[in-house]
Amino acid sequence: MAGISQKCVDFLANLADNIDQIYTNPAVSRSEAAKAAAEAMTNSLKDPTVRARVGTFIRNSYLSALSTQVVNFANNLVQVVAAPVLRAAGGKPGESVAMVQGIAEGFLEAFPRFFGGLGRRTEDFDGNALTNFDIVRNKYADAALTYPQRVTGALDQAFSAVLERMEFRAMLHRIENKFPDEYFTARGTTRQEFLKDLQDVAMKRKDGNAGFLKLLEARDPALYQQLQEFAAFNTFRNPLGKALLDRMGTAVSKAKNEAPELNLVVPFIRTGVNVFKEAGGYIPGAGMLRVRQAKKDIADLENQISKLASQETKAREKAANAIFPGQAEGWLAKAENFQKRREKLEGTAAFKEEKIPEFYAQQVMGAGLMMATYGMVESGMITGHYSTDPATRNRQMASKVPEMSIRIGDRWVSYNRIEPFSTIMGLVVDGMQALKEGRIKGEGPGVSDITKIVGVNLLDKTFTEGLGKAMLAIQEPDRYGAAYAVSLANPVVPAVINQIARIQDPVQRETKDPELTNWIMNNLQARIPGIREQLPAATNVAGQERQLSGTVTGIQNVPVNQDSINKIFENPYLNVGTMQRTVGGLDLSTEQYAQMQATVGEYTNLALSYLADNPGFNILPPSTQASFIKGIITDIRKQVRLQTLSTLIRDPELRAQYILNEIRKKGMGSLVEGQE
Repeated sequence: MAGISQKCVDFLANLADNIDQIYTNPAVSRSEAAKAAAEAMTNSLKDPTVRARVGTFIRNSYLSALSTQVVNFANNLVQVVAAPVLRAAGGKPGESVAMVQGIAEGFLEAFPRFFGGLGRRTEDFDGNALTNFDIVRNKYADAALTYPQRVTGALDQAFSAVLERMEFRAMLHRIENKFPDEYFTARGTTRQEFLKDLQDVAMKRKDGNAGFLKLLEARDPALYQQLQEFAAFNTFRNPLGKALLDRMGTAVSKAKNEAPELNLVVPFIRTGVNVFKEAGGYIPGAGMLRVRQAKKDIADLENQISKLASQETKAREKAANAIFPGQAEGWLAKAENFQKRREKLEGTAAFKEEKIPEFYAQQVMGAGLMMATYGMVESGMITGHYSTDPATRNRQMASKVPEMSIRIGDRWVSYNRIEPFSTIMGLVVDGMQALKEGRIKGEGPGVSDITKIVGVNLLDKTFTEGLGKAMLAIQEPDRYGAAYAVSLANPVVPAVINQIARIQDPVQRETKDPELTNWIMNNLQARIPGIREQLPAATNVAGQERQLSGTVTGIQNVPVNQDSINKIFENPYLNVGTMQRTVGGLDLSTEQYAQMQATVGEYTNLALSYLADNPGFNILPPSTQASFIKGIITDIRKQVRLQTLSTLIRDPELRAQYILNEIRKKGMGSLVEGQE
């Protein structure tokens, strides 16, 4: 069994104790505590070098797990499949067929691009250049710590090769069928020769796809730029633009350069913004925002192109009229620079023009996807997020029906994090679930409910996980504030170590504790192989251990594993609240609370086993069944809590505290306050 050195334990205990003192100090409010924590963090990171390393370390802690790379692979693969479909739906079936042909060629190019990407340091995912040593000064340790980020960058490079081939084939089709003869005449060639030159170089395997890219850039920089824009767009790496959301993302990205500790909240900006926009593009009506922005961007680009063309013309005129030696060369160099910039912008404008029909097609496809999702909800074939209501959430977990999953045969397969479709499908399922819950309660979903639905589908992503937790902590500090403080210590144990621990022990562990210090230590312990198993297992309300899934790939794939007891908890009228972590006013430790939960679950499981297959019980209306079950669980909990209390008060100190609590409840606390 693995252990932790005493030095490490002392360091973590000191860290936890400091956080505990800030957040549990009765002399300060929650907002003052948060401000004090932020100031302490900033003061401890005055050294710019240290601060930069902290930011990069946090980013890598998100990327280090194998599951992150698998999800990244799946997302890119979805884009590869969707691109030809969108092109056909946008009214270009010929280009769509050509793109499918390019997929096979692209995958042959993907492997050398992938291994090439591993061998060099990439930019971070907000487009900023990285320093030579991002985290530590030892180059070997730094290489190991930044390796996951290089894997992610290498995957993007590999899929860029596939996407470039796809778009290249589409371009060849466009050149052959739509380009005017004047295009080739201006370049001193013919249509057939131009196509043959590109195809001959493209089919050479020796240089990978670098050869045809170089040739395309030399022959027509605008076409080359279109191709690069396409690859970046479909791997969510395109730079942020001028839309409101883009400008907000750019502002946050700049702020992170000044304060890298902001990576705790938002490790990635550009990817998140691009995924959000892509998902929104599939929503009928909302997708028109992309059309409108594209038209604005094109108009702005055309103005810039016109200015550069004018500057280029003037530079060439001055070169032609040059008097002094070398003057002409200088003006020609300026003219060529203006030309390159103009042609690059022309390629970007052409790319945006080509995307507009696809933006319309996306909304049509999105409407179809939403209708299909609606049908799957009605037939019980798809699930959304678990409810934010604790009682409903407990019931859903006890039913053993996983969240964000589609039922395929006898298995539940997760669609979560497969962007952009998981966002759209999640919005539909969660919206329908909220409506059903509202009908049962006799009320409709309010603005706050809709906000939560949208928020959870936008923020429940790897790249916005920190932001999601921070937003919950701000909205409901009493409920989520301490949990967010605990999560800030997660990067101490890299995600890859946590993943190994979860693979070895795929059982959810109970970590929460009344003492924030203990909670932080338990949370870190749960991320370390070998000692994770020492924590008590978390159970559902039926007393069954809660299992982890998708620990290797990040994409859950579990069998339909319901017994008759689990099916009872599918009853929408049944709400089972979370047991309090106190008994008789006495706080329970992690182990004590877990033991009480397990005992309640054991008795609940036994009681419900008699009901599950009882014909008389099964013919009752769901609302009556729910009332009956809730009464049983309430009685069991009451008895087990009394049993737990009788055990606790055997300790003289706890017994004295319990008596004092009872006296205070009767309003006679003033009689004994001075004797405490």
